[in-house]
Amino acid sequence: MISSELESVLNDTLQKIGRNIVNFQRMEAILKFIISRSNLQGTASTLKTTHEKSVEAVSRQTMGSLVKEFFPAVYSDHANSDNSAAEIDETWISFSFRHNADEAYIEERKASLARIVEERNILIHQMLSKLDQQSLQSCRELGIQLEEQAERVRPEYETLRSLARSLQAGRKEALETLSRQIDTEAKESHE
Repeated sequence: MISSELESVLNDTLQKIGRNIVNFQRMEAILKFIISRSNLQGTASTLKTTHEKSVEAVSRQTMGSLVKEFFPAVYSDHANSDNSAAEIDETWISFSFRHNADEAYIEERKASLARIVEERNILIHQMLSKLDQQSLQSCRELGIQLEEQAERVRPEYETLRSLARSLQAGRKEALETLSRQIDTEAKESHE
């Protein structure tokens, strides 16, 4: 029979496990969002399909693969350009999101995100298998480890959220600017 103290500590530990897993999943979702939307280009008629393909391309990737793809997508010096736009008689649209940073910062970010992938793998593949749900000490020790892990992960999560917000704001601003330009050109052509 499980004691009420053990039950309480076990429930607390299980909640912390859930919280950490959810936070890793959120980070993975943010990486997918940023990667799939950081470089979008194509004709007006194919842009939606191009975007859907980009989302699909990252949808099943592991966190480790996403981290590797993240840096060239966001920290490269220039957008991937497609020279076929010059050969098309249709409106060509291109949106790129880049974060300017020096090499030292980028290397620091690479190391930090590599640690996040490692933290996630440790949680899923090692920490959970060591939990003895019948041991008060095991539950308490894992609870402490989970709190420490959450503290290490939180700053990186916030950094990714901030980048995603910047990307979203940039896309919104680009769309509003394009819309204003279209409205202005339409008014001028009717005058």
